[in-house]
Amino acid sequence: VLLSGAAWYHLVSSLLDLTTSYRVTGIFSDMHTGGEALDGVLLLLLPATLYSAVYGRATWMRLLGGAGFLALAYVTLVGFTRATYAAFAIGLACYAALTLWSRRTSGLSLPAPLALLCGSLAAGVVAAVMAYRFAGSYGLASYGALLLLAYTANRMELPQWGSHGVTVSVVVLVALAVNAHFGSRWVEPSFIQAALMAVGLVASFVLALKLFRESGKSSEINRLFLLGGALVLPVILAFALGGYRINERATRVSADLESRQNHWSDVIASARSGFLGQWLGNGVGSFPSSYIGAHPQRVQDVGSFGVFKEQRRDVLRMGGGHDLKVGQRVTIEPFINYTFSVHLRAEEAGRLSIALCERNLIYASNYVPRCVHGRINFEATNGVFEQQTLEINSGRVGERGALRRWPTIMTLRYRNAGTVLDIDTIELSPDGLDKLHNSSFKQGLDYWFYYNDFSHLPWHVKNTFLQVWFESGWLGLGLFLALLAFLVRTNFERRSHDSLAPVYTTGVITLCVFGLFGSPLDSARVSWMFYFLLCAGVARLRVGRRPHISSSTGSGTSNPD
Repeated sequence: VLLSGAAWYHLVSSLLDLTTSYRVTGIFSDMHTGGEALDGVLLLLLPATLYSAVYGRATWMRLLGGAGFLALAYVTLVGFTRATYAAFAIGLACYAALTLWSRRTSGLSLPAPLALLCGSLAAGVVAAVMAYRFAGSYGLASYGALLLLAYTANRMELPQWGSHGVTVSVVVLVALAVNAHFGSRWVEPSFIQAALMAVGLVASFVLALKLFRESGKSSEINRLFLLGGALVLPVILAFALGGYRINERATRVSADLESRQNHWSDVIASARSGFLGQWLGNGVGSFPSSYIGAHPQRVQDVGSFGVFKEQRRDVLRMGGGHDLKVGQRVTIEPFINYTFSVHLRAEEAGRLSIALCERNLIYASNYVPRCVHGRINFEATNGVFEQQTLEINSGRVGERGALRRWPTIMTLRYRNAGTVLDIDTIELSPDGLDKLHNSSFKQGLDYWFYYNDFSHLPWHVKNTFLQVWFESGWLGLGLFLALLAFLVRTNFERRSHDSLAPVYTTGVITLCVFGLFGSPLDSARVSWMFYFLLCAGVARLRVGRRPHISSSTGSGTSNPD
C-alpha cells in the first residue's frame, strides 16, 4: 500500500487498520519456524529507545529515541501477539519505576509530582480506551485534541474570554465524540456509555491541564515529551485493547494455554532421566532432536530432511510431512514457461509438489501468497534414480518491482508421511540454463532453506525457564536465576541518575516476561542481545564494588558508572 501511489487517507487507514488479516512479519532468518525472533528484538530494543528519549545529550538524540519508541510500539501493535503486548507494557512500567527510583535516590526532581503524573496517565488510558471502543477513531481524535488544548492553554496566558473559549472548545470536542458514538455502525448506542465516555474525556482534560501547569518549570523539550507520553501511551493501549484482531485472539487464550501446558508436559517427558540429565540437562540446542526422538509421531507434522553421501552422489532425503517445505530464493520472471527437472528415488508411489511463489521467511496469519503450483506424481522406483520433468508457467509471480513484493522462491513439498524421498539433482530452467545454485547438493544445504509455517511446537520449548532447565538442568536454571537476582540488585546501589542499570534490567526482565510463553532465545541474534544485557548489568555490580585506588602521589576512586 505504501508504494502503490494511493491517496494519503488510504495510506493512513492501512497503517491504523487493526481489523483486517494483516500481521507484521520480518526478514530475520530465524523466522522460518515462528516469529519470536522479531518479538525478542523489539523488546530488547525498547529500553534503549527509552534511555535515549530521557537522557539523550542533545535534543535530536532525544527526538530520535522518541521516534524509535514509536516505531517499536507500532510494530508491536501490529504483531497481534498477546505475550508481546503484556511484556511491552511491563517493560514500560519497569523502566519508569527504575528510572524514578534512580532519580529520587540521586536527589533529582521530576517534571511533575509523581501522584499527579500517574493519575493523569491513568485517566488518559481510561478515557482513550473508552473513546476508541465507544466512538472509534473520532473518539480518539477528540481525546488527542483535548490533550493538545490542555497543553496550549497552559503555554498561553489567556484573558477571561480566552478561558471561556477553552471551555467551549472542550464541550465541542466531547460533543463530537458523543455524536460519533451515536452515529457508529460498530457499537450499540447507549446513553450510559456516552455519559461514561464524556466524563472520562473531561476528567483526562482537567488532570492534563493541572499536569502541564505543574510542569511549568521544566524545559520545553521535557514538556513536549510529557505531552507526547500523555498522548501516545493511552492511544497505543486503546488500539491494543480495542482492536478487533487482538480481541479475536484473546478469545482463544484458554484453548491456547491448555495446548501450551500439554506441550510443556511433552517437553519434560523428552528430557533425559537420571542424575546427570536432571542436573546438567540435555545440552544447548538439543530440544528438537530430543523431542522428535521421544514423540516420533510429530515427524508427520514437521517432516524431515538432510543431505548424505551415497557413492559419488550427494542426496537430499526428505521425510514426508504436511508442513515442511525446502526451497531456494531464485529470480522468477512473470509469464515464463519454466522446465522443472528432478532426479529422484522413491520406495513407494507419491507426489512431489513444486511452487513458484512470492513469500517471506514466514507467512503472516491468514496471508495468501502469490504462487503457482505444479506436481509430479511418481511410482516406486525400485531402488534406482529416475528423471521426472514438469513444465510450469510462472504466471504473475515476480510481476511487480522488487520493493513492491516479497522475494521470489521455488519450494518443494513432500507430504507422504512415514516414507522418504531421495533427490540427487534438481534443475529449474526457462531456456536450458539452470537458475538454481548447488542444485546437486555437492555443498550440502548451501543456498537451500527449510520452512515450517504452522507446526512450530516441535522446534521450540515455548518457555524460557523450562528451556534453560531442559538444556542445562537444575544447576543451569539455578545459576540463571542467580544472575537475574544479581542484575536486579544492581538497581538498588547508589549510582548516577543516568545509569544504564535500568536499561539492562528492563531488557532482561521484559524478555523473561515474554519468555513465559515463548522461546525467543532460540534465535542467535536475540540470545546474544539478551546475554549481553544480562552480563553487562551484572558486571556493573562488580565494578561498583571496586576498592579505592591509592598511590604515594594521591588517591582516587573508580567511577561506579
